[in-house]
This record gives sequence, structure tokens and C-alpha cells, in this order.
Amino acid sequence: MNMIYLKDILQQGDDAIAAASTFLGLKMAQLDCSDVETISGEQLSLLFSKIPPNWEFEELGKAIVAESMSETLGIEFFEFVNNRGSSQSPVAKTNKISYGTQTPKKAVRDVTPISIYFTSPSVPLSTAPSPLNPIKVLDKVIAEYRDYLLTEFRAKDLQLKAALEKAIDQPLFLAQEPFYQAHRPFKSGEKWQNLPIDAKLARVMQQRSRSEFAYLHQSQAIDHLLGQNASPLVVTTGTGSGKTETFLLPVIQNAIADAAQFRRQAGLTAILVYPINALANDQFPRIQNYLKESAWEGAITVAKYDRGTKLKERQALRQNPPHILLTNYMMLEYLLVRPADREDIFANHRCRFLVLDEVHTYRGTLGSNIALEQLAQTPPTPRPLETGDLDDPLPWLEAYDAGVGSPLELKFLQLFEKHGFHPQKQTQPEVAELLGITLERVRQIAREEA
Repeated sequence: MNMIYLKDILQQGDDAIAAASTFLGLKMAQLDCSDVETISGEQLSLLFSKIPPNWEFEELGKAIVAESMSETLGIEFFEFVNNRGSSQSPVAKTNKISYGTQTPKKAVRDVTPISIYFTSPSVPLSTAPSPLNPIKVLDKVIAEYRDYLLTEFRAKDLQLKAALEKAIDQPLFLAQEPFYQAHRPFKSGEKWQNLPIDAKLARVMQQRSRSEFAYLHQSQAIDHLLGQNASPLVVTTGTGSGKTETFLLPVIQNAIADAAQFRRQAGLTAILVYPINALANDQFPRIQNYLKESAWEGAITVAKYDRGTKLKERQALRQNPPHILLTNYMMLEYLLVRPADREDIFANHRCRFLVLDEVHTYRGTLGSNIALEQLAQTPPTPRPLETGDLDDPLPWLEAYDAGVGSPLELKFLQLFEKHGFHPQKQTQPEVAELLGITLERVRQIAREEA
């Protein structure tokens, strides 16, 4: 999170203070108050102008670095926030701190001032739930977003600035109309213990879901995918309906059966494809927890393959392919075209499941590039060069000029053209590793390019 320094914005003037207030109100930054002893009431009003008046002390504590405040500044902030809250509503007025016969200043000095300002249990924060008005919330969010855009994109050209202000005030320019959806309870299906999954895994699901029963769509999907007449399946339900378990449990159960049949031999049994790495990062520990809690940790291996996978980790995957692989569509394509990965990671695979999470995101060109029917096929074996060979590179170079050369060699030569890359200036094993071709081929092309 970005850090805003109070000392700097006070020196820069009112515009900087107002801009800082917008960022703080949007929870996009924190305020560091180091080296500031006092602040005027006008400056405080400007600083809090975009901070929601209904923020409790806990929320303010997340936006302002308490440890950076001096005692005097803490008193000024405390009194301003307390008075600001008192003037907002009768509910806020009940939150005002009462010190009895002591003055507020004396009370603050008797203890650490910041602990009272943010976290002291003596501060009687309101516990009554406040009603949510979705229309007002939408209007508030749009207004704050509008202020942020006008603050962040301040055009010097007057015509451009006027055009932005005119466009930004057009209806539905910043947001669409509110969308309301009633939440209906999902129908119950079979008991977890009656589903065709391992008994220990079923107990884990019963504990995690706090119910003996799976949802109907979960039990139907699990029965279908683990049944004798299993076929491709699309699951579409609402948020929080346990869609993930509809494919995770069949995937894990299949890996358990594979481990028993092949005596825990390494080899892919499922590939989980995600549109973004964040989803894979979220579900990776979930799978590990399921395996750990059901006592299958160690027997079933899980791994991720993305841009962050280091060379040493890739080599480990080649030597011992996991049972369950989490990746994204771009890296999966990369795995399929690199001979080193294709031949080792997919060696002895028993891949039964190819899962595409958030499949509704694969639209348009992206959906076309996925080529589901090709991904679902067994990875192809390496093909010999269509034209030419190592002893006579001229034919395939001519084929490259015609646009019909070997894809890997095309990628290699295109890399020359785009970046002025010369393999004789690089570590040749690294080039071979990068492009997925043999070291001898790298040396051959290096001699040709020399």
C-alpha cells in the first residue's frame, strides 16, 4: 500500500491535502505523521473531507499509522474525530468518550495516547448494526470514484479538462445501474459419506461444510465425473455454492485411486487450468489442506507451473511429474510445445481430468486460442523436421522464409529478428533450455549465424 507523508502534503498546500484525503478514503494509502507536531483545524477538515464520517476508530487506525504520531498531534486528531463523530448522528454521539472529572488532555497523557486514539477498550465503539442503503452506497462510491479520477487526471489543456468533466458526468459513464439478486438456499443432495469418494475425504468435507449433506449440484457432479459413464461437464451456480469442490473432489479421488493402482508412481492424473495465477495460488493450499486432513498428504503430489516457476523447480517436475498440476492456459501451451517438458512432465501420464475454472472468461479471441479439443488430446510425440536436417540447414531456412518452417525453429529465428539475439554471445545450454531444443541444435544455428 502507498504511504503518504503528512509533513510533505502540509508543505504542498490544500490541493495536496485534498488529494491525500481521497486516497485515504478509498483505502489506497496510509498516512505517516512523522515529524509533524501540530495541525490546524482547517487542515484537519480538509484531510478528513473524503474519509467516510461513519468510520470507526478501528478503520481509521488502518488508514493512519498510529506509531508515527506525536502526543500533541494525537490529541488534536482524537478531539477532531470525536467532535466530528458527535456532529454526525445521535448514534455517533453515544460513542463520545467520557473522562469523568479528568480533562481529555490529562486522560490521554496518563496512557499511551495512540492506544486510546485507536484501540483502547475504554472507547465504547457502537455495536449496533447500521442499515445498508444500496442506492446511497452506490452514489457514494461513484462520487468518490469521480473525485479520484478528476484528482488523478488533471489535464492542463482546458478543452481536454472540460471534455473529461462533461463526459464523466454523463449517466452510466462510471457505473451501470444497481444489480440486485436474492440469495436462495441451495438444494441439498446426497450425504458426503454416500458419495463415491474416500471415507476420510468425506469426513473432511462434512467437517468443513458443517453439514452431513453436499449440495445437490455437488453430489450430481461428483457422481457423474466418477461414474462409469463420465463425460465432459459444465457446472454453473451462484457465488458461495461450492463449485470448486465439484471438480476438486473427483480430481483428488481419481488421484487416490491412481496412487493405489500404480503404487504412488509419479505421473499426471489431472490438469487444472486457471485464467489468472491468483486463482491457482488460492486453490493450491486448499488442495494441500484436503490431502493433509484426509491423511493422503505425501501419497498424492500437487504442483503449480506458471511464470514464477524457477528452473530448478521445472527440473524437479520433469523428474517427478505431480499427480495434480495447476497452471494457466498460456503455460499449458508452453508445456506442450517444449520437447523437454512435453516428454518428461507428460511421461507415463494417466491424465483423466482437464479442468477449466472460470470457463465463462474464455470468450472471443481468447476462447478461440484455448482450442479445447486440442488440449484434451494426448500430447503429441516429437516430429522430425519437416524440411532439412542438421547437416543441411538451408532447406528449413528457406521454409522459414516461406512461413512453413518448424514452429520451434521459427520461434528461435524470430527471437533473432526481434531482439538482435545471437546465441554465440549467450550460454548455449541456457538457450537450449529456454527454447526447448537440443544443445546440438543451438550450436548448429550458432555456427550458421556466426
